[in-house]
Amino acid sequence: MASSNKSMLPVSTLLLLLLLLSLSSSSAFLTPAAVRLPSSTSLRRASCPVRMMAGGVAAADLEADKQIVKRVALEKEGELQEVLAAVKRLEMAGRQMKDEAENLKMLEKLTGKWRLICTTGDKSGSKITGGKLSYFPIKAVQEFDTTSSPMFIQNGVYLGPLSFEFRGEMELFPKMRRLEFFFNKVALGPLAFDIEVGKDAKVKPSFAWIDVNDDYALARGAGGGFGLWKRVAE
Repeated sequence: MASSNKSMLPVSTLLLLLLLLSLSSSSAFLTPAAVRLPSSTSLRRASCPVRMMAGGVAAADLEADKQIVKRVALEKEGELQEVLAAVKRLEMAGRQMKDEAENLKMLEKLTGKWRLICTTGDKSGSKITGGKLSYFPIKAVQEFDTTSSPMFIQNGVYLGPLSFEFRGEMELFPKMRRLEFFFNKVALGPLAFDIEVGKDAKVKPSFAWIDVNDDYALARGAGGGFGLWKRVAE
């Protein structure tokens, strides 16, 4: 049976919490390990050049950008600059989506479990990673439930038989495609502790979602970097 108290948490737990919170607030969405990706010309959109139109980027170009992101999520293959360009075009198109009902529909697709695949640094982050995509080196799974009241969020990191999970509540802001959250519990295997992280913060940890579909979820953290997850089985 899980125990619950508000005693001081172990140092390892606090460090892990800082790691998870950094995913939503760090300036570059950086992770401890960066893996250089092989050059790939197959993803270049020769047949779908970017064409700026009155309503934004052409639909064919957006689909090509989604395929670039999907390939990174499912196959871990892509070139940093190409991925960053695709992400920024998708984000620009998303900002022009003013239909809150459609935005909410997209955000509701978050319900389920998602494994963090990689992070893409901004310009300052690229200097640190050497211009590489940064793959998350361990199993990290984020779970959302937009159907519960209050809405539920869980961040989990799994190392073999060990599990570290942070649970809390979240709120959706469809107009901005934004999700804000805070944690109120941490679990180390069967042990659970009550905590309060972010609940009373002036600026809560958050994600601005760029695209969520059946294959991947793409978001910008509060600090300006991007994170990419792939959907996993329940």
